[in-house]
Amino acid sequence: MKQIKVGIVGCGGIAGGKHLPGHNSVKNVQIIAACDIDKNRAKDFATKNEIPNVFDDYNKLVEMDEIDAVSVCTPNNFHAGPTIAALDAGKHVICEKPIAANAIDGQAMVDAQKASGKILQIGLQSRFRASARTLRKLHDEGFLGIFTMLVQWQCDGEVFLLHHHLSVKRLLGVVHLLI
Repeated sequence: MKQIKVGIVGCGGIAGGKHLPGHNSVKNVQIIAACDIDKNRAKDFATKNEIPNVFDDYNKLVEMDEIDAVSVCTPNNFHAGPTIAALDAGKHVICEKPIAANAIDGQAMVDAQKASGKILQIGLQSRFRASARTLRKLHDEGFLGIFTMLVQWQCDGEVFLLHHHLSVKRLLGVVHLLI
């Protein structure tokens, strides 16, 4: 079986805690590049995980001919750029949820996928949980009405301290943040 070579964009907690272990659990997958806007973070991540190539510009990562797929683990409002660049460069993409911070970016990502013919997978693993499938079944059978979702975000402040030049609006794509 062919070795699948992956680059990771965004070297924070999701990359290290979820995507990297997931990729490493598949024997024919090798992580060969790491990218983060904070090059020191990318270097630390790469050193810790024995990843040979380090970038602070995702455009450079997707230019690597050896890369077959890209894991996009950036903050939500920054999914579109690296995803579209990777698809345009002929790479498959697994992107952390949600697809994007707004419908325009999400549609641009879908359009890039269609044009490339490559796979774009959004990491919505919770939809396969028994509880989610049961809720869907109850809804489809008419037992439940319109779904409403309330979300609580917890943040230890790390992302704001490390990247203090990023505002909440730019990071999350919101004008109002209720705490």
